[in-house]
Amino acid sequence: MTAIGGLPVNGSTAPSPIGGSPYATDLTPTAIAVSAATNFIYVANTQANDISGYTLDTGTGMLTALSGSPFASSQPSSIAVDPTGKFAYVANSVTSTVSAFAIAPTSGALTPISGSPFPAGLQPAAIAISD
Repeated sequence: MTAIGGLPVNGSTAPSPIGGSPYATDLTPTAIAVSAATNFIYVANTQANDISGYTLDTGTGMLTALSGSPFASSQPSSIAVDPTGKFAYVANSVTSTVSAFAIAPTSGALTPISGSPFPAGLQPAAIAISD
């Protein structure tokens, strides 16, 4: 297991680890996406072929693993969540594809969209979404 950590950002105190930090992820976390619309956080884990998901407590900064996490993916290198918090998109550099997932509004669970993963150019390394 590998881990991600969190530090408070409020300008009034020196940074110190958030309670429960660091949080376990699968092997080699390579990217992180935060959904401001839903307070879900997703971490792409390339070597583990999956995505770790968490709920963010905006009051404390603590993360709680989502039920069913980690979610299967195909060597994800980057991840982005659309502004509405309804969809997540993952660049899979090793397989030269982009995976698309629907995000369950209450649980944050990722469900592959029909036809996903989709062919992409050679080894996509990043993904971004514009509103």
